[in-house]
Amino acid sequence: MALKSLVVGDLAVNLVASALFGGALWLAGVLGRYRRRARVRRFFGLGTGQRATVVVGRDTWGRERSVSRGDVAAMVELAVIVKSCDAEPDFHMYQSARGGLGEQTEFCVGGPSSNDRTAAHLRQFLPGVGEGEDGNGDPELRVGAQRYPYRQGESVVVLVARLYRGADQARKPLFLILGQTAAANHAGARFLARESRRLAATYPPGREFCLVLRIIDPRSYGNNLVEFLGDVSEAAFA
Repeated sequence: MALKSLVVGDLAVNLVASALFGGALWLAGVLGRYRRRARVRRFFGLGTGQRATVVVGRDTWGRERSVSRGDVAAMVELAVIVKSCDAEPDFHMYQSARGGLGEQTEFCVGGPSSNDRTAAHLRQFLPGVGEGEDGNGDPELRVGAQRYPYRQGESVVVLVARLYRGADQARKPLFLILGQTAAANHAGARFLARESRRLAATYPPGREFCLVLRIIDPRSYGNNLVEFLGDVSEAAFA
C-alpha cells in the first residue's frame, strides 16, 4: 500500500512538473513571438490603428493613370506588411500624394521616370542616386560611382531604402522601392516582406539604409531569384 502511494505520488509530481515545463515553453514562445512582432512593427514605424501611405507610379507603357501589373503586385505585398502590423494602408497615385514626410509611414514605389514623388525624394534626400544611360545608350541605375546597367531578360536591379527625413524630429520612416522594371519593384516589396525580421534586427529604428538587389535571369525565373548586392547607404546619402 505504501509502495502504491509512493508511485502515485511520483506520478503526480511528474505530471505537475511536465505541465509547468510545458507552460513555461508555451509562455516563452508567446513572448518570443510578441518581441519579434513588436520589433518588426518598430522597423516599419507602424502600430495598431495607424495608417500608412502607399504611393505608386504610372505604367510607362500604358495610359496616364494606369498601373502596371508588377506595381499592383508590389502594392499587395506592402498592404500585407501594413495589415500584419494591425495598421491600414492608403493607396495613392503619385499625382495625388501631397502629404508631408515623417507624419506617417510611407512606401513609395517606382523609379523617377514613372513616379514624380520618387524623383522628388531622390533630389531632396538621396543625391547619390540617379538614373541615366551607359555608353551603349541602355538605361542604368547609378549609386555614387557604381553603375548598374539594365539588361533586359538578363539582369535587373532594385534599390530598397529607408529614410527618416522631412518633418522636424521625424518619427515615421519613408521606404523607397526603386526598380528598373515594375517586376523589380515587386521583388523589392517582397524582399521587405520576407526579410523584415532580419532587417529589423540589423537596422534599428532611426537608422537609415539603402540596399541594392539584383534579379537574376528574369527571362527564366521571373523575379523569384534575387541576389543581395550590398548596402550602398554611404554613397546614396552622400
